Amino acid sequence: MENALLNFFTDHSIDLKNCRGQSYDNAYNMSGIYNGLQARISRTSEQALYVLYAAHSLNLVGQNAIEATSEGTRFFYNTQMIYNFFSGSTSRWEILEICLDKTPDSLTIKNVCKMRWSSRYDVFKSLNGGYKEILQSLEKYI
Repeated sequence: MENALLNFFTDHSIDLKNCRGQSYDNAYNMSGIYNGLQARISRTSEQALYVLYAAHSLNLVGQNAIEATSEGTRFFYNTQMIYNFFSGSTSRWEILEICLDKTPDSLTIKNVCKMRWSSRYDVFKSLNGGYKEILQSLEKYI
């Protein structure tokens, strides 16, 4: 990876000595203090300070916290199934939108994205704001 990065810099006429920072996820091959990519780049350019990419770790904490409880796992599994049900058909999605349009505070339901912790908040917020409307939409299929 080091060679690929250095070749990229060379190919694009970027002088590594002008690099003032670097940040990667927490994978050891990237962030390792002795042999990770950040250490190798730091040896080439001392001014390329390494800054931990904490958002990746925070996302992992959130993901593991959800998976640590059966309630959290079940909640997000069920919300994903609701999203899949409506998004799998344009006619079902239209019925959902018609019901949601009746309430000004309601939001369109969202897809659960494991890579972004904030997407789970969006999922919760959309379900919380449009709970009655989502139930009304589902009742049309019972």
